[in-house]
Amino acid sequence: MAEQSDSPRNSPPPVMGCTVPIDFILVLDDSGSVSNSGSVEKMKSFAKAIVSGFDLGEDVGRFAVVTFEMDATLRTGLSADPNTINNAIDRLTGSGWTSVSDGLEMAQQEFDQRARPAIAC
Repeated sequence: MAEQSDSPRNSPPPVMGCTVPIDFILVLDDSGSVSNSGSVEKMKSFAKAIVSGFDLGEDVGRFAVVTFEMDATLRTGLSADPNTINNAIDRLTGSGWTSVSDGLEMAQQEFDQRARPAIAC
C-alpha cells in the first residue's frame, strides 16, 4: 500500500516575485436584522480582518465597500487606503429593511466601471 502524503506530489512550485493586482468589493448587510441580532460590531471586525489580510496598493489589492438595507450605498469605491476602507466599514449601523439584490447590483456596477482586468503571472 502506498504511503499517503498531505500535499499533492505534482504541485507546481509557487511563483516567486509575482504580484497580481486584485480588486474586492465587500457587500455588507446594513439592515435592521443585523442590528437586532447584535452583529454590527462583529461584522465590522470581520470585514476589517479580511481587509487586513491583503497587501493594499494600487498595484496589489484594492477594496470597495457597498452596504445595503432598503437601498444600496457605495461607502467607498475601490481604494488601496486602509483608513478609507475601514472608515467605510465603520459607517455600518444596522437599520432599515433588507435588499440584497440592490447591494449586489451596486457591487457589479463598481466592478464594471473601475475594476482592473484579470491577469496572471
